[in-house]
Amino acid sequence: MEIIIHDIPQEGLFIKASAAHDGWLRAVMQRVLSKAFTPSDTAELTLECHKVNEEIDLSGELKYSANQTCDRCLAPFGTQDVVEIRIHLSPLHSTQPMTNQDEGLDVGEIVTEDEEFSYYEGDRIDIGEILEEQLTLAQPMKNLCQEDCLGLCPTCGKNLSEGPCACAPTALGSPFSALKALAPKKRK
Repeated sequence: MEIIIHDIPQEGLFIKASAAHDGWLRAVMQRVLSKAFTPSDTAELTLECHKVNEEIDLSGELKYSANQTCDRCLAPFGTQDVVEIRIHLSPLHSTQPMTNQDEGLDVGEIVTEDEEFSYYEGDRIDIGEILEEQLTLAQPMKNLCQEDCLGLCPTCGKNLSEGPCACAPTALGSPFSALKALAPKKRK
């Protein structure tokens, strides 16, 4: 979805979208989450867009549900998340001076620490592209069904979060034990 910059009214532009009714939002969710975003999952976007001169402020949130797979035990689990969106956009080739004399701040200076700063080029802003970036950045490094998930037994494959397996415990040697073979033998 694209916003034409000069069509943003002075009072701002308010966007509401849902994956059930807006194909572009469903496409963004599927590009980022892939198979984790199924037809039964939901995504609701609320976004405010305000323009001051050539500067654009976007703020809102994306609420969504997804069906993930745990990276430790491979069990499927449902998740619900909220991605906060706060972005300040400036034109790439600005005709305005680089400082705002009224506030004594650089135009590129981020006023709040939760807000991101970026540039746009041309007369349109692609909301789908911005949303895709924000959703990608909000994804965890590991998808875990629970924080203390124990994963799978490396021998039999049993989910250790459901209980211990029948495998004999293996004694882990020192990771440096392989270096003993390389060490020169002492002479007596």
